[in-house]
Amino acid sequence: MSKLLTIAIPTYNRLDQLKKSLPFILKQIDYKEIELIIYDNCSTDGTDKYIKNLIMKGENIVYYKNDENLGADRNFLNCFDKASGNYVWLIGDDDYLLSGAINSIISCLKLNPDLLHVNSCILKNDSPITIKNPRFKEDGILVYQNKNEFLEQIGIFITFVSGIIYKNKLVKMIKDKEDYIGTYFLQSHIALKAMTNGKKFIINTKNCIAESGNEKINYDLYYVWFNCFYKLLYETGIKAKFDENTIRTTYINSVNNYVFYFVLQYRVSCRRQNLNWEKRYAFNILKLFPELRNDFIFVLKSPVYILYFYKFLLIIINYLRRLNKLCKID
Repeated sequence: MSKLLTIAIPTYNRLDQLKKSLPFILKQIDYKEIELIIYDNCSTDGTDKYIKNLIMKGENIVYYKNDENLGADRNFLNCFDKASGNYVWLIGDDDYLLSGAINSIISCLKLNPDLLHVNSCILKNDSPITIKNPRFKEDGILVYQNKNEFLEQIGIFITFVSGIIYKNKLVKMIKDKEDYIGTYFLQSHIALKAMTNGKKFIINTKNCIAESGNEKINYDLYYVWFNCFYKLLYETGIKAKFDENTIRTTYINSVNNYVFYFVLQYRVSCRRQNLNWEKRYAFNILKLFPELRNDFIFVLKSPVYILYFYKFLLIIINYLRRLNKLCKID
């Protein structure tokens, strides 16, 4: 009999992170209902020794290791292919499962959703104990019969690996999964395709995941967030029969509320790398969505020292807003 949920952790040379995050899963897991897979993309840092030692101590982990590094997307596909549970949850090796998360997730899955989105927050000071406010107010289980409404609610977090739980049989029905290798958002293309004919979608507003923030990135930010993210929504989203107005709203809101700050943050923290990022991808999008132009011209063209000051100013403004809210509550 299939287990209700497969938790799959793709990893590559992240042993230090895995040693911190994995115990938060192990102390909650019930192997009667959950299969735990770790798919190692040919790590050379002792990951295999660490996992095999846990297995020897009695942890019922299913461990796979590739003979060579196949890239992140292929390793994600391996996780999907090996999963035997009714549902599949890919969790990043640097994301932390919060207290009570698995019991809450199990309750949601027993409602038989076609896709489940998990509420999350950002780690503060790289600590799984101290966290920032979750994205959704914790208000129980939100059930959607309309996939367009669901997508508008989760927005850019359709791309968050640890934030989506898939119905396995819907994933298995997708025949062109390999076409999405190299898109940076393979898991998100699969999520949209799995939702094509779905009837029930759930957001679990319990704060379940604390995700690690990255100070630096190793990819072309403009290519990924202006080109690949656009194709995710406007190509696969259309194929998956999402409403074009929903796609446009989701894209505009995502770019305004998140991508703007990605550009601001990483132009400051990745000063050398961003010299090689291709701004043409960003400017192509600004031609399609002129309403984005004014704000983005500023962060794309301003000298980095101006952005340092602007980022500091935003921090002060946000702090004063939070302080004002607290004063009103008192």
